[in-house]
Amino acid sequence: MNNEVVKYHNDINKISFGNFKEKELDLFFSICFKLKEQGTDQIMLNFSELKDLIGENKNPKRLKTYIDNLNKKLAMINHQIEIEKNVFERFVLFTNIRTDFNKKILIVKVNEQFSYTLNNLIATYTKFDLMEFVSLKSSYSKNTFKLLKQWESKRNRTFKIEEFKELLGIPESYKMSVIDSRVIKPIITELPQYFKNLKLEKIKTGRKISHLKFTWEKDIKKIKDVQKIELEIMETLNNIIEQARKNRFLSQILTDKNIYKLTEMYEENQLKKGLKYIYKIVKKEVPSFAYLLRIIETGIEEQEIEIKIKDNKKEFINQGQNKIEKNFLEEEDPIYAMFLEATEEEKEPVIKKAKERYIKEIGVEELTGMYVKFFEKSKRSIIIKILKGE
Repeated sequence: MNNEVVKYHNDINKISFGNFKEKELDLFFSICFKLKEQGTDQIMLNFSELKDLIGENKNPKRLKTYIDNLNKKLAMINHQIEIEKNVFERFVLFTNIRTDFNKKILIVKVNEQFSYTLNNLIATYTKFDLMEFVSLKSSYSKNTFKLLKQWESKRNRTFKIEEFKELLGIPESYKMSVIDSRVIKPIITELPQYFKNLKLEKIKTGRKISHLKFTWEKDIKKIKDVQKIELEIMETLNNIIEQARKNRFLSQILTDKNIYKLTEMYEENQLKKGLKYIYKIVKKEVPSFAYLLRIIETGIEEQEIEIKIKDNKKEFINQGQNKIEKNFLEEEDPIYAMFLEATEEEKEPVIKKAKERYIKEIGVEELTGMYVKFFEKSKRSIIIKILKGE
């Protein structure tokens, strides 16, 4: 098993898996791994594949028990989301779980309302290596592992003691001394191999322990060169993206790749306007990315017309700001500054190559109409990449 990365929306970390045993947790997150970016399509898993993922090859009969127990527990798990302000909806995670012990297959389908947790993930997600997760022996270690992975960038996480108990399924009857021996001990024993210099601080309020604070350090050795571009998006924009994806006609077209294209084409404020517009206006399937662009462009133009009516100075201010930003960027990047000083003949093959790369990236046949404007916005960054040999 090499680099099987589990990736899901942080909302899954709000669900308590405290009643799941070790192998049941391995199975659940193995299924999440297989369902990642699969939409709501039904997926079939062979028992042999599951055995490899959870490392259970010694006793095939045990797998049947694990799957049977998992099915029962999955049927009891549900999730709540806020669809509008103060309007909540609760639903089961999977609409269909079918186990065929004759053919040795497991068939799973994600609830459409729950699919956002496993599909089109841009930000606010948890990511970890399935092999590392499976290698842990304690269910308390496994549950803490995934919770801490959510905070990998900050490398600290403080839990209220009641929250910690609920998320890990710690019995209410456990006193702190029992929690230390049965819960904390395996966590502190197992997790430091994946969280460098992991430390646990018990914070008291009065005489009682009220919070548990985990801290760890960045492990340079484990940093990998991830080929897929991970976007760092402002929280407000990400919230708008997540909202737009709740429109069922947009969920399939707003993939990671297409969102990246949109962030290259539009400035953040424009993209916010466009996404808000399509969320409200789209009432049928969007056949292509080009069609999506036309709707977004219409939304941006309509809202910008309203802004211009309210403030006729806005265009002048924006032009001035764009000029300042352009000069600043040219000063900050000597490679691009040198390119600007070149002759038109020297620039021509580079610009041609930049256009070809841009056409290929956005998936159109030629650079016409609105795509010319989009190219001009992205031209500088593409040229710099070409000059750097990227």
